[in-house]
Amino acid sequence: MYGYKVKINCLPQKVWACETTVDDYEWQNRESKDILEITFSKFDTLTTTVNNITYTFKNSLLSCIIADEKRTASCESRKPITIATVAVRLSDFIFKPCEITEADCSDKKTLLLPAFLEDLLLADELGVIKVLHESIKLSANNPENDVAFLSAFFKLLYKIDTITRNSINRKIEKNNYYIKKTDYIIESKYNQKITLQSVASELNISPIYLSAMYKDSSGINFSDQLLSVRMKHAEKLLIDQNIPTSKVAELCGFCDESYFRKKFKHFFGINIREYRKIKNGLTLYHEKPQRKKF
Repeated sequence: MYGYKVKINCLPQKVWACETTVDDYEWQNRESKDILEITFSKFDTLTTTVNNITYTFKNSLLSCIIADEKRTASCESRKPITIATVAVRLSDFIFKPCEITEADCSDKKTLLLPAFLEDLLLADELGVIKVLHESIKLSANNPENDVAFLSAFFKLLYKIDTITRNSINRKIEKNNYYIKKTDYIIESKYNQKITLQSVASELNISPIYLSAMYKDSSGINFSDQLLSVRMKHAEKLLIDQNIPTSKVAELCGFCDESYFRKKFKHFFGINIREYRKIKNGLTLYHEKPQRKKF
């Protein structure tokens, strides 16, 4: 999740707080630095660009904007677009744009604010809207900074920080489920025709997402894990000299014996004939060569 790690060392100064409804929306961040803006909007489709990277969102979006970062947004819809926003100026604060990770969630000394967060749980969405409306109402009733407005603003920051941490933890739990499910599918279907695409389809997720998630979570590629499982089973079968190599290849999910031989040598560093000698004690080697690490 892209966002910011923030430390605030001052009392915020209110810049604006309002809610509006428009038909079409086009916005560009032109404010001076040191402004933190929090916005919740509802729409059909919204396109936003941050640091020359474009993102598209559906339905609703919680957004935290720090003016030092260039950002544009546009939304064209025949339906009304609702935007509630609060902005403050901070004279003394530290922020770090980054990809917020699981490790950041254990740091309680910084606020974790998402650059954008969609698909909020209903309770989270209602909670953010409630505190935003509270801040806007207090701002309208009292144009000057007061304790009530500051209290509502810090309550908003705390709520968003909590939502961000919970969202990351839910994503980790979800990813762990996908990793375990992927490992189960590989282990149970290694002897069949199995691909990243087929596993992603079974899990009802994108192959690109599965590939990146598996690499990030397990440290190896999906294809390397599949090969490792197949080779583990091939090891056991190759001990039996009566099983032809072509049959071992077939039983381990390889459609071509020559491809199996090539992958085996790449994986173990020796060919199948040499490996069978080692496993059956017909060699001067005293121990099995170490398998290749990925």
